[in-house]
Parts: sequence; structure tokens; C-alpha cells
Amino acid sequence: MDVQWKLGHDMPDGSRRTSEITITMEADEDPDGYIVGLLMNQRLGDFLKVFAQTGAFPAEDELEALDVLMHFAYVAHHCQARLDMLQLAARDQFGLGWGTIATAVEGNRSTVRGQILAARNRAAESGYFWDQNGLHHTDPATARTAALMTDIALGDD
Repeated sequence: MDVQWKLGHDMPDGSRRTSEITITMEADEDPDGYIVGLLMNQRLGDFLKVFAQTGAFPAEDELEALDVLMHFAYVAHHCQARLDMLQLAARDQFGLGWGTIATAVEGNRSTVRGQILAARNRAAESGYFWDQNGLHHTDPATARTAALMTDIALGDD
């Protein structure tokens, strides 16, 4: 995936040239269509519009405000879910300690530990687990056992 941006600048006539963001992806970089879905449903656009407007709510009426709020929450929720899985992989696949992960995500160690344990349980319920060899998919019972074995092997640093 290639992301390029050109920052806007003031023109001699006093106008402002707009900024431009270009995202170029290969088909295998968004195999489940998450990014395309965010773009087509205007969720990513609304997220970026709100994210950039500190102190302002970019809506003209109640319906637009509700749309912007729903789109922002959708993206934020999916970002949090992805962060939970990344933290889990950092712990179970790469063996990073609770404190190291907490520092990386600018979080509290006990909160991050709780997020990782909850993510591990959710993944195992769907038959997924990580170990030093990466992500695996199997039946939920085997995944729960494997996740527990990984947890035991890593210890409680």
C-alpha cells in the first residue's frame, strides 16, 4: 500500500490550495474490502473530516450530525478491535511483555493486559490463536487450549 500526500499552501492571490491524499493498493492489501467499504460508504471521509476539526462539529443539521457521529464511531470501533488483535499478536507471536506493549500503545499496563486477555478469549471462541509461528485457525476448543499454553509459556512478566 502506498499513501502519498501533498500539503496545501497559500497561493500568491491569497487563496489556499487544498491538500491531496492518494492511496494506491494492490488487491491483496485489502482482501476483505474493509478500506474500500470505508471509502464507498463515506465512513473514512467523515472520520477524517471530524478528526481534523478539533473543537468543531462539521454538520449542518441533526441528520448530518447523526451520520457523521455514526461514521466516526464505526471507524473508531474497528480501529480499537484491530488494535486489540495487534496487541494480542505482539504478545503471543512475538513474546513482547505487558509493559512493553502498554508503552507502545501509550496505555496502562493492567488495562492493556486486560484488553489482550479479552482479545485472546474472543479469538479462541472463533477458533483463532497466535503462537510464535503466527496466526492459526482450528476449532474453538483446540484454540482455547493452545492460547492457554501460549499464555503459560510466556508467563506473567
